Amino acid sequence: MRPNGGLGNQIFCYAVARRLAIHNQAELVIDNVSGFLYDYTYQRKYALDIFPNLEFRRATWFERVMLFSRFSKRILKIIESRKALGNRFYIFQAGVVFNPSIINLKLKKKIVYFEPFGQSERYFSDIKEIISHDLKLDYCDIQWPDYVDREVVCIHTRDFGVSSSNLDQAYYDRAISKISGKLSKPIFLVFGASVHFSRQLLTKYSGRSDIIFMPPDSAENDFKKMTLCNHFIISNSTFAWWAAWIGSHRMGGSTSSTVIASKKIINAETNPTAWGFESLIPDEWESI
Repeated sequence: MRPNGGLGNQIFCYAVARRLAIHNQAELVIDNVSGFLYDYTYQRKYALDIFPNLEFRRATWFERVMLFSRFSKRILKIIESRKALGNRFYIFQAGVVFNPSIINLKLKKKIVYFEPFGQSERYFSDIKEIISHDLKLDYCDIQWPDYVDREVVCIHTRDFGVSSSNLDQAYYDRAISKISGKLSKPIFLVFGASVHFSRQLLTKYSGRSDIIFMPPDSAENDFKKMTLCNHFIISNSTFAWWAAWIGSHRMGGSTSSTVIASKKIINAETNPTAWGFESLIPDEWESI
């Protein structure tokens, strides 16, 4: 399996590949190098080492997909796309919409290179307990205040730099109002790469003692802190999606934790920040 993208996308890659490996009684091998070789724009790095429980073996140099040049990969995609999915030795994602044929796919090749499908919980819904176990985090290096008798709500903001991709204040207004109506003493922690952007987006809430703008830490530590919250208002980000998924499962699932996500639709064909497509948001989450 060859993960790529940021942390959220990499976790989706792992979860789908882990389910496929279990279904086929196969060994999961992860190429943690070649998916990031040509990421000159975002300069993403392999980030799954934050999860000590993952079940896989790292690919050797000979197993890495980087043995294929970028040009030969394009040719290989054309050739492999003409074969039935189970007969391919190179399976790659085409689009972001849920592909049900992956669920019961039986691999016929001894070795299969897999660039995973995602993003949807449906790919691994029958092994959620296994995925939840695999994604347990080590919090020993995290300083976390004791919010006595408070329900801690994570708010995540993301600045894409493209206004049409950003969520607006109205979404956060509705989400904060909705979740405040459910909880007796909520306290809201606002996470984002830029405090300035978060404060501008939520400017009407400045000065409120129950809304705290968290100073950015490393992406790894921010992610861990977000998962320690009880409830979640997420941005259109797989980083936030997974923080909410891990955090809500740590809390015991939808009966103990509320997750609110935006139903904003961003076309995957014209925008790399795709959102709102079918199957992205789990059924037990609230979309507004």
